[in-house]
Amino acid sequence: MSTAITTYDRSSLPERAAYAQTLAGAADLIPRGLFDKQTGKPSPAKILLVMETGAMLGLHPMAAMQGIDVIEGKATISPQLMTGLIRAAGHRLVIEKSGSIKAGSYSVTVTATRADSGDEFTDTWDVERAARAGLCEYVRNSDTGEFAVRARSEKGNPLPWEKYPELLCVWRAIGVVGREGFDDVLKGLSYTPEELGALVSEDGVLEAEPEPSEDWAAAIKACTTKEEVTTVVDRAKAAGEWNDGVRTLALTHYGMLNREETAGPVGSGEDARPSDERSDGPGEQLGTEHQPSSPAPAVDRDPAEPTDEEYAAADANQP
Repeated sequence: MSTAITTYDRSSLPERAAYAQTLAGAADLIPRGLFDKQTGKPSPAKILLVMETGAMLGLHPMAAMQGIDVIEGKATISPQLMTGLIRAAGHRLVIEKSGSIKAGSYSVTVTATRADSGDEFTDTWDVERAARAGLCEYVRNSDTGEFAVRARSEKGNPLPWEKYPELLCVWRAIGVVGREGFDDVLKGLSYTPEELGALVSEDGVLEAEPEPSEDWAAAIKACTTKEEVTTVVDRAKAAGEWNDGVRTLALTHYGMLNREETAGPVGSGEDARPSDERSDGPGEQLGTEHQPSSPAPAVDRDPAEPTDEEYAAADANQP
């Protein structure tokens, strides 16, 4: 067998598929957007789609994997790669920023000029435009007079438009200009991952937001006993979706239920404690003189789970 390296664009489809399968073995080195939601592992099919899309654009497979995402089965192109392709084709693209978020005056204008015809395409994005599009809220503090961007999930977690409003204004404007004037360069890949509902991770990489296997907020809210909360916690952990948002909801609701139980007849708080937390006598189980009833769920804790003190604090903060 020859040991010569065949370039990707000259290889056969079986060779390309085998290459994608090999790359899938790189596990965490593969962008999260190319993982299979069901298996939690890199998807050879998604990797192959990205490499084939990159070949269409004249990109090396590694470059394609860094700049192309698969969102709901559709290949999308990052704003950074979109900008690079437009400029590499000889066209001019300029990004101008002005103002500030706090002052309520921040805006981004992207202007691109075609090298072949001189046609100019421009688009401006600011937070007010994002608010009109329903992507966020732009509110002013009546005390300080400063503006702030607010965009939260149903679980109360900050969304990309709240965390990165300046960056997303740039990316939105680039996406519009790319669609309007450079479809020949982008080969129809004129939508960015963010425009198709992707999220920005802490390191600035765009990834698709995985759909939860269950509406954890609704499931926790429907619990009427602490045991039911514990069951929901177990399900969330089994599904690999035991995150900060679910943890906070479970902690708060558990604390509320615990307070309701301990406010009942004398002895109800002690009886309501999980069996593995009860002691046969004062301090015998934990080696202390007195062990107050603990509202912590009867589940095996990992280091990321709330402590008994956190549950008690959540209980105390209930209205």
